[in-house]
Amino acid sequence: MAGADPLRVLEFTGGEGSLRHRDGRLEMLEGDPLASLAALVASAPGGCVAVGYLGYDLGLALERLRARSARDHRFPDLWFGLYDRPGGL
Repeated sequence: MAGADPLRVLEFTGGEGSLRHRDGRLEMLEGDPLASLAALVASAPGGCVAVGYLGYDLGLALERLRARSARDHRFPDLWFGLYDRPGGL
């Protein structure tokens, strides 16, 4: 499956998130990343698909664990795009 030009992009890193809209608007988010993901999916128009990933470090936000090592990458802890025009490969 491939997609381009997402309707919205949800991204969380270290407890801070953002929701970027296709028209360029940017909303800053705080709180539970999975609740934000559920809200993104619930607000999706019919025919949309959410594609993305949950990173290993998301566990630090969900379980309120103390980090044992320094963050050594720039990948978000959670990233999902909401696509209204998915296509197959």
